[in-house]
Amino acid sequence: MEATRIGVHENKVRFVLELDRTLPYAAFLLADPYRAVIDLPDVSWAGNPDPVPASNPLILGYRTGQFQPGVSRVVIDLKGPAAIDKIFRLDAQGNARNRIVLDLKPISAQAFDQTARLESPDWKGRGAQTRATPAPATPPSVPQGDGRRVVVLDPGHGGVDPGAIGAGGRL
Repeated sequence: MEATRIGVHENKVRFVLELDRTLPYAAFLLADPYRAVIDLPDVSWAGNPDPVPASNPLILGYRTGQFQPGVSRVVIDLKGPAAIDKIFRLDAQGNARNRIVLDLKPISAQAFDQTARLESPDWKGRGAQTRATPAPATPPSVPQGDGRRVVVLDPGHGGVDPGAIGAGGRL
């Protein structure tokens, strides 16, 4: 990845990834907290992320890194619920590099719950979900032991990251 840009428009915020080659992508949204995610095949991240313009109404910040082997990820932290208005790829022309363009628009929390995963036809992503799955209302039953209490910490992040998995394979 070469660079990023954020543009503030009347009804949307545009997030642009500049790339050294054409890449397939998958994009989706997560809640608790609100995030937009772009998955890409393995890429090298060049330089530091550009600052987020204070005038934008949607983006708190963003980070990049390797999500899992073969998949790089851009996570865009949002100030509130948003929808992916458009996402598309532009091929290099003249001095312009290859780009992936993501347009976000603010929506209600109720409308956010109705959003769906968007992806380009040539990239299937690697296991990303449409939305974060809420935790079960009651914890799973635990086999009876010797009477000692067990405290379990789950540092999960939601979405495709289920958090810690116990020795018995339980989440």
